Amino acid sequence: MADQPVYSIGPLARMLGIPAATLRTWEKRYDLVVPGRSPSGQRLYSRLQVAQLRFVVDQVAGGLSPADAYRMLRERMASGGAPATEAVPGGGGKLILLAERDPYAAEFSEFYLRRDGYGVLTTRSSEEAKAQTLRQRPHLAVVDLLISGGRGLQLCAQLRDRLGIPVLAVSTFAQREDALAAGAGDFLRKPLSAQALLLQVRGLLGRRALQTAQADR
Repeated sequence: MADQPVYSIGPLARMLGIPAATLRTWEKRYDLVVPGRSPSGQRLYSRLQVAQLRFVVDQVAGGLSPADAYRMLRERMASGGAPATEAVPGGGGKLILLAERDPYAAEFSEFYLRRDGYGVLTTRSSEEAKAQTLRQRPHLAVVDLLISGGRGLQLCAQLRDRLGIPVLAVSTFAQREDALAAGAGDFLRKPLSAQALLLQVRGLLGRRALQTAQADR
């Protein structure tokens, strides 16, 4: 997988356990790990930059000052000994549609899905989700049931019945029965944990692969 800048600052800061403001300060002060920018100006970090920042955070936790930690990182980078990127688990590049109304929840889910090796297509409305699905044909959809004023149940039914895409429904409310009745393959209640999200996504994709294999026999 190419080392594309895909990790936004919010979930990265949560993963590293430091404030996003600290990452911005370090970027300005040391001018070493400088993220790219999206068309809207959002900071986007590559996997290599995530590893570099993790190295800095680890050194600071061990007692170094940020200045000394960055000095050590700069020396390692100059000698070709920069920290290695984390191994990507088994997403296999499958494309996940993330239909999520909450930008913070979207950042959280997108970060961990990409970290697990998936491609992610994020949309903020049910209409955009349907349009992107027709263009991109994702392998699975994660749908916030409250998207577009509560049209998530309708979106689940359309994605599953008309397009044959497995759906993981999520909501801040207890809507499991409604979600399953609408065609979702499973349901998670918010706030999500990364582990639960990834387990459900892997499970639904595995179930879909098994069904496809059985149908081809």
